Amino acid sequence: MYPHRNSHPNYPVQSMPEFVDSQQITQRMTMLENQLGRLIQLMEQNNKLLRKMEQQQNRVVTSGGGSVIVRM
Repeated sequence: MYPHRNSHPNYPVQSMPEFVDSQQITQRMTMLENQLGRLIQLMEQNNKLLRKMEQQQNRVVTSGGGSVIVRM
């Protein structure tokens, strides 16, 4: 009825080993949690730097040494 379904070649499917140790799964989950935590920290740091750059761009230094905030 639908000939296009069988027209694609069959790709091998990667399978998990038959026996996966729960300790290995726990270690992998912990590693992923740590990586995610580090990624979140880096994103927060990046956001702080971007806000700081934005603030610096919005200020104009006058000859008197003071600064004036300019909104655009």
